[in-house]
Amino acid sequence: MINNIIDPVTGGGSVNRTIQVAEAIVKYYGTECVILSTDKGLDKNIELQKDTLKIELLPCLNERFSIPYFSWRRINDLVSEADIIHLMSHWTLINAVIYILAKFQKKPYTFCAAGTLHNFGRYTLIKRIYNFIVGKWIIKNASRCIAITELEGKDFSEFGVAEKMINIIPNGVDGDEFYPNYEASNIFRQRFSLKDISYILYMGRLHIIKGPDLLLKAYLKLLGDFPELHLVFAGPDAGFGNQLIEDVQKYSIENKVHFLGYIRGDDKVGAYTGAKLLAVPSRREAMSIVALEAGACGTPVILTTACGFDEVKNVGCKIVQPLPDELYSGMHSMLSSTNALETVGKNLRSLILQKYTWKKTAEKYLSIADSICK
Repeated sequence: MINNIIDPVTGGGSVNRTIQVAEAIVKYYGTECVILSTDKGLDKNIELQKDTLKIELLPCLNERFSIPYFSWRRINDLVSEADIIHLMSHWTLINAVIYILAKFQKKPYTFCAAGTLHNFGRYTLIKRIYNFIVGKWIIKNASRCIAITELEGKDFSEFGVAEKMINIIPNGVDGDEFYPNYEASNIFRQRFSLKDISYILYMGRLHIIKGPDLLLKAYLKLLGDFPELHLVFAGPDAGFGNQLIEDVQKYSIENKVHFLGYIRGDDKVGAYTGAKLLAVPSRREAMSIVALEAGACGTPVILTTACGFDEVKNVGCKIVQPLPDELYSGMHSMLSSTNALETVGKNLRSLILQKYTWKKTAEKYLSIADSICK
């Protein structure tokens, strides 16, 4: 499996998916799986993954554009040893190099954009050039294109990919790790001075594409009806943190809004378990993993239409447009009935554990690999 970044702090959903799918393939099916990535942004967190996964790391020469130092002999050997290659994410030099080697060696490969297919955000000109030179060919020549949602599957048609060449494989969650853990919740509350506080949770990078500003605006309006309610932002700053802090200070709600930074492990489970609900206000998303994690912990979620997980509305969660007023209305409706919230959380957990686990995701990957390699 190829991903240009494997740092769980800054890498977001595509890194989580890469690690979790690879671990599930090894753990549940005993199939060897190697991850090739760069050491961009890595800290001690990755050492935990090396115990269970085989990870090949290339030194990153330029972190801004994720330019790695290529050990050509080693990369060529890895491609040669693989039965099939899976390219994760888009706009990366490492994908381009592996694609060329795969074509030269006639190795089959699959491609999953993981929510990065659209030219959105910074460096749009560079991305257009990348697509013109190699990106579109990576997509068109893939043995299969893997979409995380039906919505993302439709995006591949813009590149001329036939419907029969597209497989939908959703994200998942580990039910042994994410479950209603009230002990973890109590410890989390004590650690971050949130004891006896009712809060809405935002979990993820503080980046404009994730919509934390939309949530803050909706929360300001919500305070009029729920003055006891707090808002917790848990996630690393990805360029938008200072703006959010300035806005919080502007409205003098520093005692109501909490910025925890990146959290993981039991703290993350405790944050989910203790929240009234999880809000995912994304402007663009490829099936929110944090929504799956929160749901597995029995916590209701409100998502935007950009999140690609509309099925949650069948158990009482809300799907709204990525607009402050829409988020306000959805949260207000959910918070107005505490008893209903508890039922929604239980039903959401049942839905997720039945349909969305990393084991099921890994099984689908292996099934595709088997059909391609026959």
